[in-house]
Amino acid sequence: MSNKKQPEWPHDIKEKIMEDIKNKRIRMKSPFIFIAQKLGLESALVTTIIAGALLVSVIFYFLKKTSVLKFLNLGASGLKIFILSLPYDFIAFFIITIILAIYLANKIKLSRGQYLRADFFAVYFFLITLALGLFFGIMGAGRFSKNWTKSNLPRDEAVQGRIKVFSDQEVVIEDEGGNITTVFMDKPYPAGLKINYVSGKVFRAIGWRDKQDDNLFHAQRIRCCDDN
Repeated sequence: MSNKKQPEWPHDIKEKIMEDIKNKRIRMKSPFIFIAQKLGLESALVTTIIAGALLVSVIFYFLKKTSVLKFLNLGASGLKIFILSLPYDFIAFFIITIILAIYLANKIKLSRGQYLRADFFAVYFFLITLALGLFFGIMGAGRFSKNWTKSNLPRDEAVQGRIKVFSDQEVVIEDEGGNITTVFMDKPYPAGLKINYVSGKVFRAIGWRDKQDDNLFHAQRIRCCDDN
């Protein structure tokens, strides 16, 4: 048999802990504090999800209002204009809500002794907010941002506006800000369109703005003539 001495433990651990509590060296938190923290985290998570969904509805409203998606029909240069025109401020806020939601969800999981995979939750959060954002968009929630979601077209490379004057080589348009621009087309537009047909319709063009006159634009690629 081994003659090694066993380590000496406190005579009564429970008694020592109770003595520490009594002497206020250990303070027990009320269970109501844990419940309040849990409810607070869950409420913050729900609020973050709703905020993310509202941001999605604003982005959808921006795309619908500005019609920048229609520039995609103009090839690679149209894709460039579309990317440059996106509302990156709202997109940045949406990314922040994703990060905040992952943080809050992880705190809730850790409080339950569970581990959260951030990549999976990010996908779930995106799908949930996308679905809610579409619902909010259908309900018209994005309209509250109509004064913020203005066109971000790079004006030196693209124009978009409603037709005031139209000919086979020259178009005068008015943008949403009331600015008048005369667009010269490199190639004559196919004949057959009458001014009483195209007047008021939307004209889009990609090219470059005249350096001598800011109200003149030279179009290389055009799209005509949409109702919106």
